[in-house]
Formats: sequence, C-alpha cells, structure tokens
Amino acid sequence: MKNAHEIVVALRRLDYLEGVLYEKEPSGGPLHIVSDDGNVRDSDLIFCFRWLHENPTGSVWIDSVCLEILNILALMTEPQRIVWWIDRSGAVEELSRTILLVHDGKVARNEEEGGSMDWDVEIYAQDGHVLWKGKP
Repeated sequence: MKNAHEIVVALRRLDYLEGVLYEKEPSGGPLHIVSDDGNVRDSDLIFCFRWLHENPTGSVWIDSVCLEILNILALMTEPQRIVWWIDRSGAVEELSRTILLVHDGKVARNEEEGGSMDWDVEIYAQDGHVLWKGKP
C-alpha cells in the first residue's frame, strides 16, 4: 500500500477484525503465528493461507475473518506489516531491542554518529533471523 489513507483504513479494519477474532479465539486461532508471534513475512502469510485451506476451523465465520485479515496484510508491504505488528502487540520495548541501524558497517544512533541518514534498517525476530532489511 502506497497511499497513506489506504493504510489508515486498512489498519482500522485490521483492528476491528482482530478484536472480533480474539473474542472467539483468544490465542489468535489460525493466525497465531502472525498476530501473536510477529511472523509477518510473505512466506508466513502463505503458510496461514494454506493452513486455513487445508485445516478449516469448522467455523465459516472464523475462517472468513482470518482470510480477510490475511488479505489485508497481503496488500501491505513487509515493513508496514512489521509496524502493524509492533503497534498492535504493544511491543514498542521490543522494537528498541530489535532494530539495528547500520551505516557503513557501524551502528549509528543519529546523523552525527552515522554521517548520513541513508541507513539500512534490519529488524530481527527473537530467533535471530532477519525479518526485514532496507531503507527506513
């Protein structure tokens, strides 16, 4: 999603759908690995799509809510999904532990130390794999 209005609308819809889902499935149900664990890579969404297709929950309503959540997330970029997950999970403290700003191979805390705002950002999962790497 490139349009700020689209992103805001999508985030509001995700908030609503997750609230509805968590009323029936307190652990996130089939989307637990995405919504609770922060696995928001394309491959994670594909895994959840496949899981729902091969293992329906038995509730058409829950399946349809999960599919709508996945469809919205699939329209977002991975960095947008990471920001969504950090915001929805209340993991702001985790964000400070998991973001490493790298410039010329060195950790950069601000423009004076890094020499440029042209940093690469790497966001790591708890198991150490890189969730996303790119320019902020």
